Amino acid sequence: MTIHTATVVARTTPVVIGTFLKHYRRKLKDSKEKRVNDPTDDILFDQAFHIVKSFIDYGTHDDVESLQAFTNTHIPSPPWAFTESVMIPLAKCNEAADLLIQWFGPQELQSIVGGEKWWQVRGLDGIEAEWLTMRSLLHSTRPGVSNNGETERKPPSMTRGLNSLERVMLYIHGGAFYWGSINTHRYQILRFARKIKGRCFAVNYRKAPQYPWPCPLQDCLAAYLFLIRPPPGVLHTAIDPGKIVLAGDSAGGGLCVALLTLIRDLGLPMPAGATLISPWVDLTHSFPSVMDNTETDIIPKYGFIHKPSTVWPIPALPESVGARAPPTDEPPPLPAPTGSDRESLMAQHDPSSIEGNVMGDMNSRKTVPAENTVPSEKPNQVVIVAMDDASKTPIELRSQIQLYATNDQVEHPLVSPLLQGSLGGLCPLYILAGNNEVLRDEIVYLAHRAAHPEQYNIRDGLLDQSWRQRENKAKFTTPTKVHLQVFDGMPHVMTVYSFYRPVKYAYRAIADFVKHVTDHPSHVVQQDPFPAVDGAHSRPDSESEDGTDDDESVVSPGRYDNTSQTASSRLEEKRNTISETPSAPLSKKGSSNGAPDVVQGFIRERVDLKGTTRPLEPASEIPAMQLPLREIGLIKERPANRWLQGQGKWDHRFRRKAEKIVKKRIRNSEKADRIVRNATMRGLLDDLTESGPHQGDDWESRRRWGPLDLRGENPPPSAIAGRRDTSDSIALLKASIRARAGTRASNAPHAPEVTTLERVQSMADDEDPTSVPQFSVSEKQVHPNMMPMHGLNIWAGIMRIFTKKSEKGSPKSKTRRASHKKGKERDHMDVNEKQTAHQQTHTPITS
Repeated sequence: MTIHTATVVARTTPVVIGTFLKHYRRKLKDSKEKRVNDPTDDILFDQAFHIVKSFIDYGTHDDVESLQAFTNTHIPSPPWAFTESVMIPLAKCNEAADLLIQWFGPQELQSIVGGEKWWQVRGLDGIEAEWLTMRSLLHSTRPGVSNNGETERKPPSMTRGLNSLERVMLYIHGGAFYWGSINTHRYQILRFARKIKGRCFAVNYRKAPQYPWPCPLQDCLAAYLFLIRPPPGVLHTAIDPGKIVLAGDSAGGGLCVALLTLIRDLGLPMPAGATLISPWVDLTHSFPSVMDNTETDIIPKYGFIHKPSTVWPIPALPESVGARAPPTDEPPPLPAPTGSDRESLMAQHDPSSIEGNVMGDMNSRKTVPAENTVPSEKPNQVVIVAMDDASKTPIELRSQIQLYATNDQVEHPLVSPLLQGSLGGLCPLYILAGNNEVLRDEIVYLAHRAAHPEQYNIRDGLLDQSWRQRENKAKFTTPTKVHLQVFDGMPHVMTVYSFYRPVKYAYRAIADFVKHVTDHPSHVVQQDPFPAVDGAHSRPDSESEDGTDDDESVVSPGRYDNTSQTASSRLEEKRNTISETPSAPLSKKGSSNGAPDVVQGFIRERVDLKGTTRPLEPASEIPAMQLPLREIGLIKERPANRWLQGQGKWDHRFRRKAEKIVKKRIRNSEKADRIVRNATMRGLLDDLTESGPHQGDDWESRRRWGPLDLRGENPPPSAIAGRRDTSDSIALLKASIRARAGTRASNAPHAPEVTTLERVQSMADDEDPTSVPQFSVSEKQVHPNMMPMHGLNIWAGIMRIFTKKSEKGSPKSKTRRASHKKGKERDHMDVNEKQTAHQQTHTPITS
């Protein structure tokens, strides 16, 4: 069943009813016995949590493309929002590509990435992106609405007013690197724009598995360059990096960290700060919360597995039961060699093979061919899993687990940025995590690694993965300023639940952080990077229908009410109240004076369900911080077996579907061959050479490579740039041929002889190499001809309704209503007095 609004509603309606009944049965039971407060005690949060969990689980029962299309469907913005769609041009994409090539170096490009061309191939002539802010901030009249429901073109005065908003948030959305878009996150991004009283720039980067790593990272780097070095003729002027804050959730948060390390390593100007909301930074799943918090989070039990399609999984059908991870005679991962042993091991391995990267205690791997339905026979990587019991027979992972990267790439520092050689030397980071989410442990470890780069290291095997790893470890030893907050009871990406009280505080805290780092000079920010130590996040938050703020004058009920102090003096005062060591013995319930745990620019806090903060327990009491170094960044037995169990169920359930997919891939490959033959017959490929297109004067601003230019490249098995067996790859092939359409068949001296039947077949539109292709939904938004009530619009409406309902019982709302009532009574009294005075003045005098 394809994912669309009707099926989603049909799926979630029973969930809503069931949650309602279970909620009140639980309330009746809890009223008879004392119970610790839980977010699901709130009926609105309980419903929203289970709706999101149900939707994500439902998405895994359909194919990848269906989920991508649903979450990448363009929906109109609310009338009080200003949005402007832009296309980041190819010139910026090429500039970002050149910087990435510089970062990787020739050897790593070949052995790890698979080449320097395939990830630059794209269908669109740029990257979709969008400016977002509130109309009220632009001081312009509201435009009308056209018949199809779309907002009419903005007047020039409004677009010019966009540059007057100095604070800028570059937002990178989440979605496990393969689904989600600007449209799924627009209501959250608009809320950020309103809170920071600035503008947001959201980038719709290419998605895996069609465009795996490093495609999304290239697009995010291009978006940053587009802001600070805009080409001529665009809407905005060059933006000072000191006015930009990166922000991202989940996979977007991980991309933010990877992007920051790229900016640092390449010597680009660093942004003012970054807000990381539940960042996914360890794709090896090596921390215990990945297994321990499954029941309390929205992430599906077996991870992100899907019904088979031509796009995913690779392979669609295993050769036999257990073929995805058979037992092996290969030895388990080895202890980390040192000294001459490491040099000997490095001398033995073949530099041209990724199999040689068995240094340290990282997963051993070897190369095997991918399934034979992928025409180019691209190699896939087998990873030997680290077993909990050393005496057990190891297993080989023969199928790719993560959609974003191959099994041998998940340990790379730009895939899993937690495994960077150093996380020091970055801009100030405000990191938010939910205590109930599966990524909690890696987020906590990320914060500690950034704040103490010399204390928290990674194993030698990971340092040997990239030539930059050891260099960065020695070079970037300056601690990064970090503010970590772990929210009690919150699941993954808590900002989704914008109506819930602790989440409102999170939005306020993020806004205060953005204002602080963008409004003050860099030297002030370096000395005092965070305003949140004054408890500003504890202020209530409310929202009117038009998105305007009405809570600016509310006094904070937080820990520190002395608003006359500067942030620097408050920070110094807090420093004087606590120990200066990272493992200060703080109580889990907080210190007696309620001060946060601040050590050398590192703030560690917990936030309860009322928005009140307390110090985070010392590192010695956090299980994630006690994980042995040799186990970090290692694919382990429990997560691997859980994925295999789920994938095995899907293989059995959809076996017939997978058999049809294998045949469909073969038919698509044959169709692609006919298209190439047709293009050759027309003379559209005569400029195809071993070196690809000629590097002319417009090399920096035009499309460089196409899927026919990848000789010598080794793209990942799922990358459509190297495939011919999916509809997406055929559309990409057509787009590349259309770009070469300047040459005609009459100019082709060596065009092959074709029969009359082949000429007739080539006239079919779907095999015409110059017909307009339907680009992949992993890259381009879906624009429906008719705009029905889409599920994303329904969700945004539900969030607004829940927000209003949550405000009715708040003290501020009661005060506002009482004030409004008194005002109406006062106005009514004034009217009566005026009427009485009028009657007395105009009473006729009788004789």
